[in-house]
Amino acid sequence: KNLTEKEILETAEQVFASGWKSIKLYFMIGLPTETKSDLEGIAELANQVFNRGKKLIKHPEVTVSVSTFIPKPHTPFQWLDMLNREEIRFRQNYLRRSLKNKWINFKWQEPEMSILEGVMARGDRRLGSVIAEAFAKGARFDGWTELFNFSLWEQAFQTEGVDPNFYLEAKNEASILPWEMIDAGVAKDFLWQEYHNAFQEKETLDCRNGSCNQCGVCDFKSIYPRFNFFESSANKPTVVWKQISEEEKVKKVRLYFRKVGEARFLSHLEMVHVFARAIRRAGIPLKYSQGFHPQPKISFGPALPVGLESQEELVDIEIKGGFSLPNIINQLNQQLPLGIEVFSGEEITLQTPSISDSLSEVAYAFRFTGSPSLSRYSPKEVKKKLDDFLSKTNWMITREHKGQLETLDIRAVVKEIIFNHETVEFTLWGTQAFRLRPQEVIKAIFGLPEEELLTLPIKKTKTKLGKKWDQN
Repeated sequence: KNLTEKEILETAEQVFASGWKSIKLYFMIGLPTETKSDLEGIAELANQVFNRGKKLIKHPEVTVSVSTFIPKPHTPFQWLDMLNREEIRFRQNYLRRSLKNKWINFKWQEPEMSILEGVMARGDRRLGSVIAEAFAKGARFDGWTELFNFSLWEQAFQTEGVDPNFYLEAKNEASILPWEMIDAGVAKDFLWQEYHNAFQEKETLDCRNGSCNQCGVCDFKSIYPRFNFFESSANKPTVVWKQISEEEKVKKVRLYFRKVGEARFLSHLEMVHVFARAIRRAGIPLKYSQGFHPQPKISFGPALPVGLESQEELVDIEIKGGFSLPNIINQLNQQLPLGIEVFSGEEITLQTPSISDSLSEVAYAFRFTGSPSLSRYSPKEVKKKLDDFLSKTNWMITREHKGQLETLDIRAVVKEIIFNHETVEFTLWGTQAFRLRPQEVIKAIFGLPEEELLTLPIKKTKTKLGKKWDQN
């Protein structure tokens, strides 16, 4: 980060002086050439930060968070080996013993989780069967420490005859690396030279201030070094206004899509990645945000609960170029996975409010014959329970939300319920719908057990926006 110890301590002092009571420090262990003195330096710096705070406030808190170095693909260290489990745990324990102050909290990642992360980062196609086998054995939500079970992965590796240690071993220049089929822009020769430069403590200068480093990224036509800031006005270039070409113009489109079948198990964050990749494969130029970490300008409505099918979801995307809406829809559908299909769309102005801000109503439907508990009710009894609910002014429920109990009036959220033979359709007011799961409405009305709610085939049928925004 190019920060000196002096700068870190001065910043910490300013933070505590401004009234903040806690600071979190992030470190990485297992880097090449790391020694015992480096570990001692982590503990020493944490203690110095604490001591600076102690001079200014009564009980400063310092959190030391330590992650384990993983030699990632497409970096100069991709040829290095990774620490084994025993060595990771040894270094973590050494730090824990060195940080004895009760006001200094020590956080770390379990070595087994780091090892698995390293294998996944550096693995090849053989890991596909390992992942499938681990899933079959019950591996779920492995990013959560309380659910992570490394023994299931060990069994999966053994069953598939794959040695995970192979992926963590050091490689040489002649080694064929699994990720070489992907062109990240940076030349392999450049990475190999940087690998040696690192051990020689040889600095690679910023090419924007000097000669080209021959990394392979720039073609000096569309890609070339450029400054995002200027140290003085003398270095600031003169702005020359020019007419924006059709290829550079940005437009915003709102797409309507279905999410059914196995695609219903994709989370909200995964949907962002699915659309970004599909758009990229379709050759549609996405607009990206500015800053150090540009993100594609893709915006969905409120998150759909995982496992729930939907007949109408919305997504806004900003693109560059003169693509027509029918072409966008056609090319996207060719790249989207099974279960996700764009069926309509419209071009909207860049100033159009977001989907979440415009949401008016959300409708759901389910068949009451799909539940053993509901099946025992006659259609007449089902209708009576629904009418009883609708006749109430309030219907309060208590639930746990973010570790705390809260009370919610669900009757105020439900706009209407329609019973049609074996199907129950209910509509929630959009301004409140994101606070309530559809299962909570059904549970309140019919008193279904939680395990039955998980298998009840509920579908989202419609997403209605509250205003027809001017598209001109």
